[in-house]
Amino acid sequence: MKLFLLLISCFTSNYIYAQHTQSEGIITGNVMEEATGKALQAASVTLLFTKDSSKIISSNLTDKEGEFLFVNLATGIYSISISMVGYASLRID
Repeated sequence: MKLFLLLISCFTSNYIYAQHTQSEGIITGNVMEEATGKALQAASVTLLFTKDSSKIISSNLTDKEGEFLFVNLATGIYSISISMVGYASLRID
């Protein structure tokens, strides 16, 4: 099973924080294949509240460069779940 390599611009101490910008935050990152470093297009990236992991905040697909973006986020601690056909799913709490 292939593995994901995830680069997140706001990853800190095993937690993902929304960057605080006048009460709105942004989380952005890249999803790549670990073995080759190849960007993965159309991977499903889901943003969840860490305290209540059943509550989905938003969901996006990565673009052709493997990038994703979540905007207008309240300041807080989030989890990210990534999945794509042919790859093992990944969750970062």
